[in-house]
Amino acid sequence: MAMANSVRARRNSTAGACCPASCLLPQASQSERYARFIELRSGATPSTVLTVMRRAAESFADWPNERPLNFRDVVQYLAVTDCLKIDIAVAGVRSRIVDFVIDIVGQVIPRDL
Repeated sequence: MAMANSVRARRNSTAGACCPASCLLPQASQSERYARFIELRSGATPSTVLTVMRRAAESFADWPNERPLNFRDVVQYLAVTDCLKIDIAVAGVRSRIVDFVIDIVGQVIPRDL
C-alpha cells in the first residue's frame, strides 16, 4: 500500500513530465526528446542526462541485440532505478518489483516509440 501511494504521489507531482516524448519537442530528434524527458522527469543536469541515456542504452539497447535507444528503454531505466532506490532504502535488497516494472513498461509503451 505504501508503495502504491508513493507511486501515485510521484505520478501526480510529475504529471506534466509524463507525456510521450514526442509531445515535448515535436521537431527535435529522438535523442533530444529522450534527453528532455529525462530532464523533466528526474530534474537531472545536462551531464547527468547524458549519463542516464548512456546507461539506458547499455542496459536495454546494447543487450542482448544491439539497436538504437528507444523511449521504452529510457522509461524502463528510470523506473527500475527508482524502484532500486526504494528497495535499498526500505529493504536493503532488490525485490521482484523491478521485474514487474520491466514487464509493465514493456506492455504499456510500444517498442518503436
